Amino acid sequence: MGGERRIPSTAAAAARQAQANLNSALTHEDPNLSPAGLATERETRLARAKQTAAATLNQHRDFATATRNNLHRLVDAHRPKITDRAESAAAWQRVRMFLDNGHSFAAIFPKTDLQMALAIEENGPLWLQAQATPGRAWPMQAVDQLQARTVERIAELTPDPQAADLIRLSVQADDALAAAEPWWDLMAGVATGRTDGQLQAAAASRMIEQRAAIRNAPDEAAVA
Repeated sequence: MGGERRIPSTAAAAARQAQANLNSALTHEDPNLSPAGLATERETRLARAKQTAAATLNQHRDFATATRNNLHRLVDAHRPKITDRAESAAAWQRVRMFLDNGHSFAAIFPKTDLQMALAIEENGPLWLQAQATPGRAWPMQAVDQLQARTVERIAELTPDPQAADLIRLSVQADDALAAAEPWWDLMAGVATGRTDGQLQAAAASRMIEQRAAIRNAPDEAAVA
């Protein structure tokens, strides 16, 4: 573990190489071949480039997904959970007391204990969405940011340092796979003969990374 942040860059490099192989196959030249022979050679190289792209895609995506899923299983086995419904309800009532008195989630987090943080994780997003009024709907970015800040607070309050590290790594893995998806989509296109799309993939991946960075940044306004 620890290589999750390299997943998008690895996917980008593989997608660019796959597309370069495809373009090379399409433009292959050989003065020793007849026009018909050259066309056949290009078709052979094109088929090989497509097959290689598909195989590389499956290898990269399957490995990254398996790594993320294994990490989630470890987190699920070791992270704190709600075990007492009455205690959780009481913890949420303590949170609601602050909210009803005008405090934001951002202001509440430093005061939370672990049970309160778990209660926010379970109830906070729905409560935030329920505060929407005509003309003021909470953007999903605010909900995502609340969830991210809650998970980070749970990690801070988790007694086992290794479990806390696993919680943070699982978030990083989710973000990394999301940022890699545009490149994997491009590679899937290469496997069918697509020769463009690099700029779109780069822009989409960067946007996902920026959205994750904004979501993970503590912000009083977004976690109101």
